[in-house]
Amino acid sequence: MHDLIIRNGYIVDGTGEKGFIGDIAIDGDKISRIDFKIHEKGLKEIDASGKVVIPGFIDPHVHEEWVCMVDGTYELFLRQGVTTVVNGNCGHSIVPGPVDNIIEYYYGNGLMSQKQREKYKKIFPNWNDYDGYKKAVEEKGTNINFVTLLGHGTIRWSVMGGAFDRPPTPEEAEKIERIIRHNMEQGAWGISFGLDYVPSRYADMDELVAVTSIVKEYDGVAAAHLRHSIGIKEATEEFIEVGRRSGVKIQVSHLKATCPEAFEAVAKAAGEGMRILADTIPRSTGHCTSKARLIQFIMAVSDELFAAGIEGVKKALNTKEGREIIKKDAYIFAGDKSDKYVILS
Repeated sequence: MHDLIIRNGYIVDGTGEKGFIGDIAIDGDKISRIDFKIHEKGLKEIDASGKVVIPGFIDPHVHEEWVCMVDGTYELFLRQGVTTVVNGNCGHSIVPGPVDNIIEYYYGNGLMSQKQREKYKKIFPNWNDYDGYKKAVEEKGTNINFVTLLGHGTIRWSVMGGAFDRPPTPEEAEKIERIIRHNMEQGAWGISFGLDYVPSRYADMDELVAVTSIVKEYDGVAAAHLRHSIGIKEATEEFIEVGRRSGVKIQVSHLKATCPEAFEAVAKAAGEGMRILADTIPRSTGHCTSKARLIQFIMAVSDELFAAGIEGVKKALNTKEGREIIKKDAYIFAGDKSDKYVILS
């Protein structure tokens, strides 16, 4: 007798082998048997005739680390077959605490609205590290599995402040390393970078290699929102070089399908033996250009406007000099010169 048997489904097991019609037995939280026909009974049985049965999908790039504190059901993910998500992307991290510190970073980078900022400060429990975050998630409860990356941007900002266009001092580098090691030892899966965003955009090759070399010691992964300002192909090659020098596993985040040369570079690196993958997003718009977050996003990618804050961006939009700064720094406006952009503040 099995706890659960799924019968007569078209089973695609993810190995690359051809699918087949069969049964799946589950006992406890484990799949105990897969066969063409299971003759034993199940305490519960599901007839999957005419349906495809697959392992749960893994979404490698989401920003859902906060949502579970409000609603952990994740129904939209489950309805699409996603059972595991990778959080903490683009350099944005749930550590180091306290939580108010992290909320201010997310707000400043356009990942949280003013309304959300005030709400979350009132309702979120406090934590200071990965272990504290994990306990908060477990207490709240969630229907999907979490893989959580540390975010280089949040860590660097917490140690050095935001708008510092320089390498970390030896003392700052040591503190960054301590934070990474502490949280990797608690179970974080790796680290992410937002190389378009303040402050990760200030990290040069030496800093990126130093940070990812720490993560490699824990067999972690390094993911990156690329430095698009230098070109997609060039940015892809930059991060591949980071992986080549440090030996860390790398994930190229939301790589654009408009640049096949970038995918060729990834394939070439993989062929050379690098542990490298890439993900892409099948859409032409993003949250950063939505009405609620555009001003925050402009602030997040501008060297000069990051320290000025949201009010500083609004003032810049109303002067010719300010708009020139925005056009220079905000790569979303780096299209054809004949393109017209209307910004309402």
